[in-house]
Amino acid sequence: MDEKSLIAQFELQKAHGDLARERGDLAAAETSFRELLRLAELLLSLKGETPDVLRSVWISHQRLGDIVRDRGALPEAEEHFRESLRLSERRRALEGETPDVLKSHSISHNRLGFLALFVGAPAEAEEHFREVRSLVQLWRVLEGETPDVLKRLSSAHVMLGFAASHLDALPEEEKHFREALRINEQRRTLEGETPEILQELSSVHELLGYLAHDRDALPEAEEHFREVLRINEQRRTLEGETPEILQELSSVHERLGHLAHDRDALSEAEEHYLWPPARTCRNLAGLKMRKNWISRMNRK
Repeated sequence: MDEKSLIAQFELQKAHGDLARERGDLAAAETSFRELLRLAELLLSLKGETPDVLRSVWISHQRLGDIVRDRGALPEAEEHFRESLRLSERRRALEGETPDVLKSHSISHNRLGFLALFVGAPAEAEEHFREVRSLVQLWRVLEGETPDVLKRLSSAHVMLGFAASHLDALPEEEKHFREALRINEQRRTLEGETPEILQELSSVHELLGYLAHDRDALPEAEEHFREVLRINEQRRTLEGETPEILQELSSVHERLGHLAHDRDALSEAEEHYLWPPARTCRNLAGLKMRKNWISRMNRK
């Protein structure tokens, strides 16, 4: 097969694999991505380590690593992600620190960080996420504070916060979550209140709310959860009553109900516990149970 045909087959297999993954057919996606890797390696043997070929092999290992991770084959996933890291390091040596190379390198570290966190190696995860942050900061110097740069920088701080949580470094955890919140507020100023940015703001406020609750700073926790409520009401206006948004609203009302109950504001707690109205509540039995719970609290 000549170079032009190999490249055409490569793009076709990538499209097939992405489509299969999007529809949840992991087996078909894995078949396509294994063929993708075979084609990329043929290109490598044909053309050598050119930037385009190295990027194609990198993409193949990333895609295949994602799929085998999703089906639970973690050792194989790690092999693919480590190879993708080696390839991005090779690209960095050959091409220099271009935005695309820095982005690819950060993605490889990010995958390995997620995997390390999942298997219970938070110190290793933290090393990878620190490298992600450093690479994205270099990328920011080259391209400025673009939406993609700020999104990945915020994500790096969130993941550093999770790693710190697993290491019981609570001040570090809060510091990273607050920095992620600051960056997402900056994104909102630059890009507007898009559904994606609102969702990420909601998530970070929620994390900070839990942290405040854990250190008994209940007014601060309530402030964060009220912001989660406000943001998700805004999301409901923008996106409609999706199951995800209704679940978020239900969960935050429940948390605010607990906080109101802790300060003996039982009427306010009742309002939160009885949300959503029966017409949108998918679990009427749960609603009845919450009503009974409020009644018992009012009798005490």
